[in-house]
Amino acid sequence: RCVDVAVAALQLVETQSIKVADRDTLGQAWRQLQTSKQTWLARYPADMLTAFASGFAAGEKTRAPAAPDNGDTRRSASMGLDAFSLVDDADVAQAIETSRLLQTILPMLEQSLAELDTLMSSAQGLPNVQPECNPLRPEVFTRTLQALMRQAATEPAMLSSWSRHLAAPLGRELKL
Repeated sequence: RCVDVAVAALQLVETQSIKVADRDTLGQAWRQLQTSKQTWLARYPADMLTAFASGFAAGEKTRAPAAPDNGDTRRSASMGLDAFSLVDDADVAQAIETSRLLQTILPMLEQSLAELDTLMSSAQGLPNVQPECNPLRPEVFTRTLQALMRQAATEPAMLSSWSRHLAAPLGRELKL
């Protein structure tokens, strides 16, 4: 349903666009999205199960490097620039697209998600509410969707367009 709504939205924006180049890009985006739909219908549920099974949904996050030992100032001084790593532009763009998608979806889910976090924490026997332990966090759904989109998108602009037009319908579906 989300793909159908996004295709319709892209078609509408395409018809309203004044620039020929924009219309071509939007037309290509909705046609490729429509073409990808059948593959996504099969892969998205399987990828979600994989995400749940791998512990990705269980609140595991990449941990930041430990702070240097304050007692050894020579070692902490020598770490300096070696502690930093370069990040590929594609990785930065991917993180930005995921954040945008989440920023669009989260306000729609705020109340429902708070209730779900409470129920999931209780069901897991946790002493207090721990949203990061909720396996049904929107982050899991959006990251899995973003991975599918990255595999199908031929251009970064297309990925951005898909994210923009899939956000609202995905948020409505997750709220249900």
